[in-house]
Formats: sequence, structure tokens, C-alpha cells
Amino acid sequence: MNDYDHEAAWEALEAAGVPTLLVRPEKVTVPDTPEAAVQAAQDQEDAHQRAYRRLLVERTMWHKANREAVRRVQAEEAAASTVDPVGPLDWSTFLTQEMPPPDWHAGRLFSQGQQVTVVGEGKAGKSMFCQEMAWRDAAGLPFLGDTKYRARRVMYVDHENGQQDIQSRFVSFGATPETLANLAYLSFPAHRPLDTEGGAADFLADVDRYQPEIVYLDTVSRVISDEENSSAPWLAMYRLLTKHLKARGITSVRIDHFGKDHERGSRGSSAKSQDIDTVWELRNGDNDTLTLTRTFTRNGIGRSYYRLRRLGEIVGEQWRPGATAHVLADEPTRRDAAPGEFIAAAQVADQLDAAGVPLDLGRDKVRALIKDKGLKISANNNLLAEALKLRKKRAEETTQGETLMDGVEALRATIRRCHACGLLPGEMRHEVNCVFGRSTPEHVAEILDYPLEEIRKVRAEWDGRLA
Repeated sequence: MNDYDHEAAWEALEAAGVPTLLVRPEKVTVPDTPEAAVQAAQDQEDAHQRAYRRLLVERTMWHKANREAVRRVQAEEAAASTVDPVGPLDWSTFLTQEMPPPDWHAGRLFSQGQQVTVVGEGKAGKSMFCQEMAWRDAAGLPFLGDTKYRARRVMYVDHENGQQDIQSRFVSFGATPETLANLAYLSFPAHRPLDTEGGAADFLADVDRYQPEIVYLDTVSRVISDEENSSAPWLAMYRLLTKHLKARGITSVRIDHFGKDHERGSRGSSAKSQDIDTVWELRNGDNDTLTLTRTFTRNGIGRSYYRLRRLGEIVGEQWRPGATAHVLADEPTRRDAAPGEFIAAAQVADQLDAAGVPLDLGRDKVRALIKDKGLKISANNNLLAEALKLRKKRAEETTQGETLMDGVEALRATIRRCHACGLLPGEMRHEVNCVFGRSTPEHVAEILDYPLEEIRKVRAEWDGRLA
């Protein structure tokens, strides 16, 4: 008889949860006779067979339940992913279909539904620039010398800036709870990485909750799980998130950093920018200016270069409220104006617009009207004069822009009707650029049977806009 402890072995197996077909005997006995030994062996074999059959039944039931669960999950996923079938384009109507004009965001840097990257040098102020742009978009305020647009719902996802900086900047912009009502600002949200199914679901849940027309990601390198130089996270992020934003017509703005070689754009894999419609590069310029250059665009519409100045004024240890803004470097303001006076003039101009004050009234008549109507508009004579000049300038720019778009849309409509001439590629959004880039106005007029002077006029206006 050896020293092997059978009882201890059984207890160890059971404690470890190790499955076994063996049946633990209540007591090990040694048969006294050969007949008893045969019977004991038969009993043990029967026990093994019963345990084996029981195991087969349990495993069969488990596999059946598992298959049913798999089928149920697959059915749920199929139902969730079911979309209305969309057939191919109907060429007989598509080529003559009138397309809506671009729905511009504040500043006319991009239009609704585009996927945009703002990339820049370290400490160039990318976040501050985008924060002001997001606020003005949400409040429907003018930006970069452009006219005001409708207010939009905006969602800003910030993984970069602390709340003290966020508060300081928005106060310095002159933001108020009322003008921030449309801006859902998520500071360090608990989203999982956006190149994962869970992270994309987290983000889209907030999109469903806040219903934005535009979302900001500050900065995009903070929201992925894999290496920035790998193509995998960017391809996964497009498949799981970006394409769904684009399908819903939601604009997205990614804030990004330059790589070591600034001339090669943002750092990381080239797959990062494959789904982008517009890229703007923000750089420090000379004489305290910034340059904003469009280095990529899918449609070619709008300006491609801005020279900016960042206004701001420190009082004590705080930035003066309402004195910080990004403006065009050549924005016409008085030489002796304080750093924040242009911003104050813009705010007064907005108040006069909202009150319906006629554009043709002079300073004294406007002041009398403010008093008679009891309007809550506070401005000294110099500030009021600046606000009136700014209102007239905005009105002139709006009229010029509408005239230009009317001419361009007329030309586009004619081009669509005459698409069979073969001058243009298939994408309608490139029409004007392609016609003017490949043909002279005389050639276009001849092919399209369109007034030459009108085409020359539109060509000159279009070139001026792109300048």
C-alpha cells in the first residue's frame, strides 16, 4: 500500500473546480472475494456511464442555448443595422437637379456637413480660435469679417483644456449664458476611445442627447486607443463614427498638431486625413499676426488664405471681458481704438440689428431712437459711430455676396443643362472651378450659348472671391 492520499486528491480537485467524469466514492473499500471485486468494478463502470451521459446532456443543452442566443443577437444586430434601400442615381433627373447653396458656418471657412481639420503649431492658439468660432456659430454672431448667420447647436468635446482656462477664455470673448445656450461643452467626458465600438457608441449617444449640427474634437490624438502613426485607429474611427456623422449631415472639426516636418501637415498616419473635406493650417505670422491657410479642399469654394490678428487686453491679472477676438489683420478700425473696442462695436452693431434700427440713420438720430424706444444699448459717441460704420460694411458685403451667388448659381444651372458638352467631370460641386480652370470665358460662352459679358462678370467676381 503506497502513501498516496486519495481523499486529499479529491478535495483538491473539487476546490480547484476541475470537472471530472469520475464519481467520488463515499468510502474506499477492498473487496473480500473475487465476486465482490467484479461487482465493485461493474458498479464503478455504471457510475462512469451515468456521469458521462449526464455530461453529454448538459453540453447538448448548453450548445442549443448558445446557438439560440447567437441567433437572437444576430437578429437584433441585423434589425438595428437595417436601412432603407437606396437605389442608384437617376441620371435623367440628377444632372438638372437644383442643388442648395452652401450652408456656411461662422466665418465661411466650411459649410454644413463637411469634415474639417484645423492643424497648427504648438502654442499657436488652435483651441482658443476654435472655441471662439464654436461660440459665435452657436450664438449666430459674425466672425472674421463675415456677416452673421443663424444660430446652431454645437457640441465641443475637450480633452485638452482645464476648466479655469475655458472659463477665462469665454469670459474674455464676451460670452454670456444666453449666447452660450446652444453650445454643449463636454470637458474631459468619459468617452471610451473613438476607434472602438464602445467609444463610438458613447460619442453618438451624446450626439443624440444634444442634437448638434457641428461637433468639435479637441484634440483628435487624445481620443484614439492605438498609435497615432498607425492607420488602424483612423480607419476604425471612420467606420465606427465619422461616416455616421457624415451620413447625418453633421459637421465635425478636428483640432490637430503638426508633425516634425510642418510642411507635411498633421502628424501621424496619412489615413488620418483620408476622410477630411477641408484642412486649415493656423500658424504664427509676423507683427503679432496669425495666418490661416487652406491646404486642402474638395470643392474649392471660398477664400483660401486669411491674415488674422488676435485682440485681447489684460486688466490686472485677468483678461478684460469682451476684449478678446480673432479679426482680420486689415479690419478697418480707428488707429487710436483700444484693443477691445472693435469687439464692443460689433456687439453694439448686433444690438442695433436686433432692434431693427434702420441702416440709413446717422449717429444722432440713432441715439434719439435708442432713448425714445428705451433700448438697453450703452455706447459713447465714438463707439456708436464705429458700430454704425460696421453695420453699413456688413450690409454692403451681404449684398455683394448675394449678387455673386446669384450669378454663380445661374451659371451652374446653365452648366447642368449643358453637361453633355463634355467640359466638366461628374462632380457638380467642382463645376465653376472646372469651367474657369479649363476654358476661356469666350469658349464657355460659345459652348453654352450664354452671354459673354455675364460670364466675364461672374468670372471676375469668382476670381475676386478666391483671391
